[in-house]
Amino acid sequence: MKAPHSYANAVAISAQKSLIPKSRLLAAIDAKSADEALELLTATGFGKNAQISGVGEYEKLVEAETLALREFIAEYGDSSIEYFCLLKGDFFNCDVAFRHVRLGVKQSYAGDCITDVAAIEQYVATGKGEVPVYVKDAVAALDKAQKDGGTGAELSLASLKSYYAAALKLIKRPFVKSIIRAEIDCANISAYFRSPDRETAEKQFIDGGKLKKEKLLVLRGSDTAKIRNAFMFSGYKDAIEACIKAKAEQMPLYAFEKIRDDYPMRKLYDKRYATEGITPVLLYAAYKRAEIRNFRTVISGKLAGAEAEAIVGRLRDGYVG
Repeated sequence: MKAPHSYANAVAISAQKSLIPKSRLLAAIDAKSADEALELLTATGFGKNAQISGVGEYEKLVEAETLALREFIAEYGDSSIEYFCLLKGDFFNCDVAFRHVRLGVKQSYAGDCITDVAAIEQYVATGKGEVPVYVKDAVAALDKAQKDGGTGAELSLASLKSYYAAALKLIKRPFVKSIIRAEIDCANISAYFRSPDRETAEKQFIDGGKLKKEKLLVLRGSDTAKIRNAFMFSGYKDAIEACIKAKAEQMPLYAFEKIRDDYPMRKLYDKRYATEGITPVLLYAAYKRAEIRNFRTVISGKLAGAEAEAIVGRLRDGYVG
């Protein structure tokens, strides 16, 4: 962290005022058109005044905000915040590069990352180049998954498992690491709830969380009272309740993904008034990351003509306002 904590925190707290509040996101979802939604969401400065010719170029605004987030973290954050906010992008890009080079499938790369995309592509193609050890480990895991006849979903899972293993090694701050462990636990809870059988659930199990396989097995049953009792005094009582509801109502996969992503954020939200340490900087960076994702969700949904309920269901928890 280049700036003193007190100054960095003051900048972060002030920057929160320009974030898009949830109320504005919901208003944009209810807007009559994608153009009207874009106007609502950029009214607070989102997009850093990047020039676009129409709503169809909204990704340029996303790119501008992503670059600004990376610059904010470089100036005011530390390695734990950088890894928390940007490390997953490297693993996503490893997956994309692997599919592109090895399978001939082209997808867009993530901009919220640490390692240069060209370096990742070169390493995937040649096994050579200056890349972090965790990139090499991720490519090795993807290579093994492919040789084992893995599907696209299994390649993504291999990349995700590699990410969490690296995050737990690289992130040093205990509180930030606890959020990563909560993410792992919520991912495992979601997997055990929605998997068709025990074998599938155990294949999707991610190491590093606090909840063990034996504890999660109860989620495979249909006795909701037993499930509730098993997690009554855990920190995941609300997540369990949400999963029970989602499963009973046969909600789509994205409902479980939302539970997986949102509940760890509550650990941060509970500290929204904290001013000590790096908390305000971490909170702003996490809010901004969620804001970027939600902006893309709303505008892409409006352009696709999606129902308002479907778009709202894909929003992630972030700045409330």
